[in-house]
Amino acid sequence: MRRLAAAGDVVPAVNQIEAHPYFGNEEVRAANAEHGILTEAVIFPKSTAPARIQENFEIFDFQLGPSDIAAVSALDRGEQGRTGPNPDVFTDVSS
Repeated sequence: MRRLAAAGDVVPAVNQIEAHPYFGNEEVRAANAEHGILTEAVIFPKSTAPARIQENFEIFDFQLGPSDIAAVSALDRGEQGRTGPNPDVFTDVSS
């Protein structure tokens, strides 16, 4: 994001990053918020079963309380929780 901001005049609307209970990626999320950029960490559920598709649509039928949020936040493992490659140390494998 720093390189993008330095190279251009347009601020991205969304930054899609890895973020989940084991890797909150708080530093990037805070930088996004500071610059008015929305953070997106999307999982793509899929199914061919009509009942399962309906279940996927009903994902927002609950609320987390403060103790629930604290319990999920406590799962964060920092960099050890990352499941994908770290974009800051990306290696070009094509060369």
